[in-house]
Amino acid sequence: MHRHAALDEPIFENAVFAIGILRGSGWNDSGDAPVPGRRIVPAIDRADPSGFVPVMTAGRSFNKQVLQGTWKSYGILAAIGLLVTALTSYQIGITKRLTDELVALASERTPFLLLAELCAMMIGAALLRQYQQYRQNGIQLHIQANLDRLLASSIEPVTITRTETPRFKNELNIVRFSFQSLSGLYLSFMQITIAVISVGTYTILIFKQVWYLPFVIFLLNAPKWLQEKRMARDRFAFTVRTTELVREKTLLQDLLFNPSSFAEQLVFASKAFIMGRWGKAYAEGMKQEQSFNRRESVRKTGYACIAVFAQATVQLLLIVGVVRHSITIGTYVSVIAAAGVMEASLMSLAAYAGQLQHFKLTKSKVTGFLTEYMREGSTKELKGLPGGKPRTIELKDLAFAYPDRERPTIRQVSLRIRAGESIVLVGENGCGKSTLAKLIAGLHEVDSGMIFYDGEDLNQLDRRRIYEEVSMVTQDYVNYPFSIRECVTMSDVPDIARYEEVRGKYPYLFPEGLNEDRVVGLDRSGATQLSGGQWQKLAIARSLYKEAAVVVWDEATSALDPETERRLFLDLMREDQARSLIVITHRLNVCPLFSKVVVMQEGRIVEQGRHEELVQAGGKYRRMFDAYSMEEARTQYGSVSTAV
Repeated sequence: MHRHAALDEPIFENAVFAIGILRGSGWNDSGDAPVPGRRIVPAIDRADPSGFVPVMTAGRSFNKQVLQGTWKSYGILAAIGLLVTALTSYQIGITKRLTDELVALASERTPFLLLAELCAMMIGAALLRQYQQYRQNGIQLHIQANLDRLLASSIEPVTITRTETPRFKNELNIVRFSFQSLSGLYLSFMQITIAVISVGTYTILIFKQVWYLPFVIFLLNAPKWLQEKRMARDRFAFTVRTTELVREKTLLQDLLFNPSSFAEQLVFASKAFIMGRWGKAYAEGMKQEQSFNRRESVRKTGYACIAVFAQATVQLLLIVGVVRHSITIGTYVSVIAAAGVMEASLMSLAAYAGQLQHFKLTKSKVTGFLTEYMREGSTKELKGLPGGKPRTIELKDLAFAYPDRERPTIRQVSLRIRAGESIVLVGENGCGKSTLAKLIAGLHEVDSGMIFYDGEDLNQLDRRRIYEEVSMVTQDYVNYPFSIRECVTMSDVPDIARYEEVRGKYPYLFPEGLNEDRVVGLDRSGATQLSGGQWQKLAIARSLYKEAAVVVWDEATSALDPETERRLFLDLMREDQARSLIVITHRLNVCPLFSKVVVMQEGRIVEQGRHEELVQAGGKYRRMFDAYSMEEARTQYGSVSTAV
């Protein structure tokens, strides 16, 4: 997500906090669409096959997108709600007449006719309520799906620097919870409209019978509003306070039930340890939840007593009226029924007020989240790459530190990468190779004047254009539960010619004996599991399918056998002289194949040059290469013992 601005059309000013957080989604301030560019993983199209439009477009508010596909059902619900209200009011009128007829006993036939009429009204109202519930469930499913897609389309940061922190995960958890709650709010909007109509109807009905009673009912139900608002504030504070604990509990539970962890549980007998940690987190969470529920229950009990007092007061006033003969028994019964419906409607309105209070509190959280993590960089117009494809990438005294660390990971790194150049980064674990690779790809935030694409400062360029020309395999690449073709192309409508070209040039990257439409992994029934090396080969094929000018591989061949690895690099060197290749590896035997070797130590580049030059220089690289060659020889021929 590149830009966001508050929406202009909220349902209520302080109600739906998210109504204003998604206007931008890559669209400029004039409402014009960004220039489309080629992506291996395309953004969600404006014309989605499902009919859902997740990207905010000019003239379409957040609310319209959330409610898409539900307007007809909302209309039906409104009609049902009005009809149920009318039937209930009519039932109360019949109840009054029936009661008065029984008291008077003027006719034997009339009470039975009124009873039959009352039963018919009750059956009709019951059927309508069931159909109403059915429609409500359908609306909630639609709204939740729309909200989930809107949130997913919004989580598209420009860089990954601030997303790789516990703080981001905690705040994302709160945002997801808030979005999930929105479906109930949108559904309540229609219910609350009906409740308002109901309150108005019964207020008039009661006012005609006992003029002062509606004011008494309003006054006695006021504490319920205060209760709901306070409970919303407390629940929000509790959610924020326990978010990290909930994430820890979920993470540990996933470790227990995830089949991929079963092997280590068996070998290391780690299940008891994990269960112990999970049990502690669960016990702490339960302790905090029970403490919160105890305080909430005490408050609810107090408000429940007030509600009982309110009902008793209404009954008392009506009984006094009957005793003084100012109202009839029929009026007493009908007003009691009407007051009950009116109070239920007022309670619905109070509950909705609590929801509004909750969303008002979380509004700053959500807008702040999207502002900090999704609206990165300057709001001014950014440039595209001057020549379309980068010819040079230059690092000048590059320094970088992660947000949660004081010590820099990268220090004063200067490097120039030309089009067609092949560079291999080597060094000890933790020396900054992976971070440097991601910086080259534009994935991290840096200060201006440190990274240049074709002489243009990275911070002056539209990173979306950069990403279109970068392909990558990271150490934590994803094993997608898709077919083999989909794992490579990441598309429902792939470029078949390009896919077949990659398959033809690198057949050893594709699993033998499996159809390209075969689903792989362990997450779906009937799927075929792959070995670690096969998964890595598919990740490599995915990076090659995308015809990028810059390819970055972070230990992308670590699970490949040496023969396949060497064959792959030789094929790459012969294939395309215009593509820049940056590779991180600990297998130094492939370094002679590259045009430049870059040696890193403690976040700095300590040596760079051709393999032969660095070996001849006798520095750190020479020592690393000799140690690796010795280890390879020992592995191949076994240890040599000398007898004296």
